Amino acid sequence: VLHQKLIELGFHRWATDAGREWVFEDFHRAAAPANAASKRFQRLFKLWGLNGRNTEVFHALRHTYKDLARAAGADERTIALQT
Repeated sequence: VLHQKLIELGFHRWATDAGREWVFEDFHRAAAPANAASKRFQRLFKLWGLNGRNTEVFHALRHTYKDLARAAGADERTIALQT
């Protein structure tokens, strides 16, 4: 499921047309992929002016997804790989 704005921006085409194994491959080259993703998105949130305005942080987004995936019956390995 993608937000309509991401669809309008062509994210789904970018993610599927590139022939990559992971959507964000550079995170998987890091020693701690989750930490690398969190730091990158925190920098982007700051750049976009989203920090300090009662917005959710990347960590909260990640854990919300994990909770929803578990509730939907996804196995832990799949959840770990996706997050």
